[in-house]
Amino acid sequence: MAFLLNACGLNAGAHGTVYHGDESRIEQKKYGQNIHNEQLENLPTQSMKNRAKETLQVFENIVNQLKGSGGESASLQQRLDSAKKQLTTLTRQQDYYSFSAQLAVDLTEAQKARAGGNAQSLLSILKEEGENWGNAHKWHNPYDGKDYLLDSSYLELDDGYGVIPDLKAELAQGGSSQKVYDDIANALFHLYMLEANFNDTTPYNKEHPTDRQLLKHYDAQNGQVLVVSLTEQALRVYENGQFTKAFLVTTGRYNRPTPPGIFPLSDYLTNQLMMTLEPPGSPEYYDPVTVNYTIKFRDVGYLLHDTWWRKDYGPYTQFPHQDSGGDKQAGTGSHGCVNLPTEQLGWIFHNIKPGSKIIIY
Repeated sequence: MAFLLNACGLNAGAHGTVYHGDESRIEQKKYGQNIHNEQLENLPTQSMKNRAKETLQVFENIVNQLKGSGGESASLQQRLDSAKKQLTTLTRQQDYYSFSAQLAVDLTEAQKARAGGNAQSLLSILKEEGENWGNAHKWHNPYDGKDYLLDSSYLELDDGYGVIPDLKAELAQGGSSQKVYDDIANALFHLYMLEANFNDTTPYNKEHPTDRQLLKHYDAQNGQVLVVSLTEQALRVYENGQFTKAFLVTTGRYNRPTPPGIFPLSDYLTNQLMMTLEPPGSPEYYDPVTVNYTIKFRDVGYLLHDTWWRKDYGPYTQFPHQDSGGDKQAGTGSHGCVNLPTEQLGWIFHNIKPGSKIIIY
């Protein structure tokens, strides 16, 4: 069986610079040598405190806007008051990560209230948020000298890629207005979780507070769930709500990003020939290749599959780079699929049951 894919691709990223800098390392140097390293690493940095205050201010601005327009704001005001009190009690980095994840939940609810149940208004909010955050968090790639927005899955890209064109098409098809609204709200929720998780320095192979909020949001705390972080380029495995395992991955390249959302895993197949619909000479073309394992998570060719030709996985491998294995087709991200080494994808293939969910953010 051959897969003719407009989604899946075969490639991976590099090490570069995020423009807002890495203040945590700078802050840690200021405390001197009298504090044990473990204690030092657990202290919140000033930039961490500032980000929490800034995000809380955004939340407060929305609540005040709702008050001024006569919108429903009482429950949000309660959330705001609670968050303000909680902020004064945070003493560890992990406290700030959990606080940011909860604040992402509150921001989603505030934006839904601001949209007033109107799907088009909420879609505009999502589009604006994705563009603003992306432009404020550009990553400079030293390999090709270009700047990339880190949330391209949430943008409106050429050729209909990104979540915005998907949601626009859903709106235009005139389906259930409640379902469309919920899909937009969930996309916004995933974006806010991406933003909160971006500043979380918890190792990729540990539980993240944003994962916990996503599991709670989808009532997915029973059974097996895979959670993929697009900024970390990592996949974490949860079983009955408990973290069990993690892998580094490579997801979709900038212009063919992996779609965010929650999807069921299906169509577990082995030894599949993968082919592209793109013509030779196209920058999206790749030679036909047989992979060992494929698992579908969304129609139109979105799969988890092994990439035996890749050597490098993890942060920024979705962008152009020189793969240390030397294969040219391993030098950028996929066409939207989630790529793993053969052994690790094999573990998922044999241990995660069909019908289990994958959450991507």
